[in-house]
Amino acid sequence: MSRLLHRDTVPPVPAAELAVRSADGARIHVELHGPEDAPAVVLAHGWTCNTRFWDAQIRDLAADHRVIAYDQ
Repeated sequence: MSRLLHRDTVPPVPAAELAVRSADGARIHVELHGPEDAPAVVLAHGWTCNTRFWDAQIRDLAADHRVIAYDQ
């Protein structure tokens, strides 16, 4: 049996994904959403979360902001 996924449960698709290193050498996964020339918003979650924590906010903000979400 197939299931239809509700829009709010499907993770937003990033415009780009990057793998970067912090100054202390930690690997950081970065997702970019929204228009490149829009005002930027950086989303930083708590220690035990990941970028999926921000799915609802990314969906709303990415319409008119460049949303940058990251995790390790």
